Amino acid sequence: MAEMVYCRGCGKELHPSAPICPNCGAPQPIKMYGYKNRFIAAALAFLVGGMGIHRFYLGQWRGLWYLLFCWTGIPSFIAFIEGIVFLMTNQYSWDHRYNNDISSHPGGLTVALLILAALLGLTAFISLISHVLLPTIHEYVYTGVQTHI
Repeated sequence: MAEMVYCRGCGKELHPSAPICPNCGAPQPIKMYGYKNRFIAAALAFLVGGMGIHRFYLGQWRGLWYLLFCWTGIPSFIAFIEGIVFLMTNQYSWDHRYNNDISSHPGGLTVALLILAALLGLTAFISLISHVLLPTIHEYVYTGVQTHI
């Protein structure tokens, strides 16, 4: 059986698919297709937030502003802060804001995939430092080779 929701007008309990409240006639929000997972939104904000992908995922066209100004770096900074806010938001508040009060709980697979993505990103970062940056520093410090301009 589907979990019941409350009318936005009178507060009576009703089925989540009801377009209007049978008690007061108030229109109810239309159920979105699939819930918006806050962990996925945060991962998108951290990884490609400078282009507003996390806002498009949440169904917000304000992501266009991110695309227009991505060259400045400011949207990346804003998206990083938003990613932190997404992770700090409790599930009830998230569902109220992005899922029309329909309860959603991230599955274990989603969390496992996000942890895997974070570990792959960390591995790529360590690989970049160890294969590019450290040999360059070693060459500069220990061999005394300097580039003349």
